Amino acid sequence: MSDEKNYFHINNTLINDLWVVDVGSQDVIDLHPIENNYPYFLIQYIIKGSGYVEINGTIHPIKSKQYFVVFPDTDIKYYSDVNNPWTYYWINFNGLSALKLLAKIGITKDNFY
Repeated sequence: MSDEKNYFHINNTLINDLWVVDVGSQDVIDLHPIENNYPYFLIQYIIKGSGYVEINGTIHPIKSKQYFVVFPDTDIKYYSDVNNPWTYYWINFNGLSALKLLAKIGITKDNFY
């Protein structure tokens, strides 16, 4: 069984202040955890269902209409709830202005969802 995934790889590095690497959406069917250490920022917005995000050994439940942000080079594991699989949008981005932009809207490494 496969997940339905829509994915657009952008990776436009012509603007170094802030650029989008890729965007996409996914209806999760496969309930295996995703483990990664991304070299860029990730924002994932849950549009339905629920799941869990594990950062630095702490598990955070995430539900519909919530989001989480992962900072570059952070070990992360995230997975869908078995009884209520999630569907989400994601944006991967980077650049010199990324931290400033996130700080302006109150997102920090300690306040990421």
